[in-house]
Amino acid sequence: MLIRVKDYAGAKEAYEAALKERPNSGFGLYGLARVAELRGDAAAAREGYSRFLKAWSAADETLPEVVHARAVTKGEVAQGQ
Repeated sequence: MLIRVKDYAGAKEAYEAALKERPNSGFGLYGLARVAELRGDAAAAREGYSRFLKAWSAADETLPEVVHARAVTKGEVAQGQ
């Protein structure tokens, strides 16, 4: 919800708090990467999506989150898409 209202600082805090409870959670890692992407921090987004892909290495390759993360890490997605 915080991302929808563009409260990126609040969203980042929420995902960081979730990761303290569940380290390496794919949901938290993806959320942090998405926040970085939407804020325009391409380097942090690529790093975050790489961490997400590592954590979810056994995930279904067709999941939208996995597809998006791979595209961003390969530079195939325009910033904020």
